[in-house]
Amino acid sequence: MGGSVDRTQSRINDVIRRVHEALIAAETCDELEAAVCRAFAESEPYVFAWIGAHDPETDRVVPSATAGRGAAYLDEITISLDDPAEASGPTASALRTGTAQIMQRIRDDPDYGPWREQALSYGFESSAAIPLVADERTDGVLNLYSERVDAFAETERSLLAELGATIGTAMSGLRARQELESQKRRYKRLTERISDAYYAVDDEWTITYWNDQMAARTGRPAAEVVGETLWTAFPAILGSEAEEQYRTAMETNQPQSFEMYVEDPFDYWVEIDVHPDDDGLSVFSREITERKRREAELTRAERRLDAIVHNTSESIYIKSRDGEYLFINEVGAEVFGSTPEAVVGTFDDEHFDAESVEGIADDDRHVIETETAETWERVRYVDGRKHVFIDNKFPYRDGSGEVIGLVGVSREITDRKAYEQRLQEQRDGLDLLNKVVRHDIRNNLQVVLGYGELLTEHVDVDGRGHLRTILKNAESAVELTHTAADLAEVMVNPDRDPVRISLDDVIRTQITEIRETFDGVDVAVDGSLPTTAVLADEMLSSVFRNLLKNAVQHNDKATPEVRVSATVETDTVTVRVADNGPGVPEDLRPTIFGKGEKGLDSQGTGVGLYLVRTLVEAYGGDVWIEERPPADASTATDDGEGAVFAVELPTA
Repeated sequence: MGGSVDRTQSRINDVIRRVHEALIAAETCDELEAAVCRAFAESEPYVFAWIGAHDPETDRVVPSATAGRGAAYLDEITISLDDPAEASGPTASALRTGTAQIMQRIRDDPDYGPWREQALSYGFESSAAIPLVADERTDGVLNLYSERVDAFAETERSLLAELGATIGTAMSGLRARQELESQKRRYKRLTERISDAYYAVDDEWTITYWNDQMAARTGRPAAEVVGETLWTAFPAILGSEAEEQYRTAMETNQPQSFEMYVEDPFDYWVEIDVHPDDDGLSVFSREITERKRREAELTRAERRLDAIVHNTSESIYIKSRDGEYLFINEVGAEVFGSTPEAVVGTFDDEHFDAESVEGIADDDRHVIETETAETWERVRYVDGRKHVFIDNKFPYRDGSGEVIGLVGVSREITDRKAYEQRLQEQRDGLDLLNKVVRHDIRNNLQVVLGYGELLTEHVDVDGRGHLRTILKNAESAVELTHTAADLAEVMVNPDRDPVRISLDDVIRTQITEIRETFDGVDVAVDGSLPTTAVLADEMLSSVFRNLLKNAVQHNDKATPEVRVSATVETDTVTVRVADNGPGVPEDLRPTIFGKGEKGLDSQGTGVGLYLVRTLVEAYGGDVWIEERPPADASTATDDGEGAVFAVELPTA
């Protein structure tokens, strides 16, 4: 009897030794489970061993390692925990109770019913289900099979239970170590993949980790700094905001986030997140220099926009969809005789009269519903006072693009409209005066001239001189009506619309009229007039009528002589009107084309040359007085008398 016990103890010790060797050699749980199964399967009286664990998805015990003969046995059976018969078997009971379950006689044990036939077919006569327990938790079951009945003695049962706890503890340790290594690998991959610069320090401020991004930013590799204290490796941190934030995180165990500028030699802005843990601090930082630059630019832009909004002469406001003022600048509030603070939160019916409010609501509704910008000229009344606005309204959108109101930019043009009304009234009056001058006064003067001519044969010699004076002044008045009418036309319609005009036809017509109007004048063309068309309008005739008339009327010679010439350039034609009169003094030349300016001893109004300049410049041309007549001009006197007026016009 004693020898049998000794042999059993020796055999079990040998198995325990092999299991312990497996526990030492195994790197993973899979290696340990396989080694344990082999140690039992290769030792008498065991012929088959397997380890299984509960699969919560299928609610079955699933094998994870096997050894010995009988692996096919597991393909033929199931151990389901939701089946009452299978759940009462040895393996499920060991999982459930955490105690070893011994089946000394498989043939007779009623709890082995579901698997008896298969077990006996493989020669299994007895079995043991040993729970693998660690920290009062069963992680799996070691199942052993023997070909002998009563193979598991009492001593062996106790040793197997202890061995199951040892294996369970070893497996739990391996799983924990594997999980730790896995976490370390994931942690390393994470810290190397993140774009942030990252480092860690322990609770003694020793640097324990330093990723590649941190090395690139500082120019110091991990091998150089890991193991040093933070303050030794980077003494510049001492006394900085970073030191204060780090120490706060370490002392309070609370995360800290802040931004700081890192001075030379780095010269950049960083955003830093400090996360404390049981081992020390994890510090993540990212460079935000570009973001800070954009923020600074945005701040400057906001300041400029604020200056524009609050210093413009236009009303600027924002209203919600229901018409509440969300913002208004000082100019807009002044229209209501109020301040921006007082207007915000109010509605239009608190400021405008009822009719104005209805019109404003229609305009606002149109902009919001059509989601389009619109511009209107609108009349509004505030406290009974009329205001005229140019209203520009735009949809106001939120970040998602939804229209949540409108933006208004209004320019008050009340004074301008009043001025335009007065100007229009003046133009209407000037137009009426023009008609009076053209028709009534000129017709009356023509009557005076007609009857004056009839009186020539009815007055004596002394009276004829007075009659000639009357006729001469009447003729001058008729000419003055032409100039006044032309000037009125220009003032009533100041905007010219140049078209193609035949220059030579206009000049020849005016030369003919001058010859017919003034007796005893010598008006001729030097050379030939160009047939080139110029850009002008029907008022071009007034330009040359006034220049030719000026050359005759202001001439002090017995026989006034006038010469007209023209030269053609690539884009312009220059016409010169030269006379043999007294000329224009040099000090008068800069102002001779001004309104109301007269030459020496002039009896005219001074508006003729002003009209010439106004028309020529409207055509895009120019007019000036030449320094002196050309040397070979037949109209020039020996002492250089005479004047030359030059008109430059664009060709068509």
